[in-house]
Amino acid sequence: MKYVIGCGILAYTIAMSFPLGATVYEIHINPQWVKLDTDSEKAERFGGSWILAGDIVFKNKSPNVIKLDAFDLQWQGAPLEHLSATLFKKDEHDQIMPIQEHVISDGYWSQKEQTLKFRFDQKYALSALNKFYLVFTVPKDIEDTLKTGTFSLNKRHLPYQYQRALRNKSLNLSYATISPNARLCTTA
Repeated sequence: MKYVIGCGILAYTIAMSFPLGATVYEIHINPQWVKLDTDSEKAERFGGSWILAGDIVFKNKSPNVIKLDAFDLQWQGAPLEHLSATLFKKDEHDQIMPIQEHVISDGYWSQKEQTLKFRFDQKYALSALNKFYLVFTVPKDIEDTLKTGTFSLNKRHLPYQYQRALRNKSLNLSYATISPNARLCTTA
């Protein structure tokens, strides 16, 4: 009997912690177009310029541990033969540093599906606030194409809680909506 009452109180406490209509699970996608390298020789050697393409923020206001192990970005635009991308974690106080110790997943391109797929070697536990940034290796010949299309987050591989929270919403990464000045940003 004590167990049943205790569980009931715990469930009531958790339910009252999140008022009706409160968003417990959120994802925000913010497009950017920032050239991370200015060395054209290096860009040629690596197959293109490193472009900070955007950040993806996961918020988890629940006490539950939610783990992320995959997600897809579906391309909508002129067909692409290939695209290289890497997902990095962003620590709260660090500057963006696309270095190996911050790599969460190297994306792979499915030409048939026109999808950028990220699969994690280990599940990533989502805390209250998790910021990732997406870096593309962009060959000069597809840069303009990327700036006219859109990537849509495919919810299929997200944790169930995020799928439910986003069931009637779409999340897109579009560079056509960025101001022209933002496209010209570079970092030293």
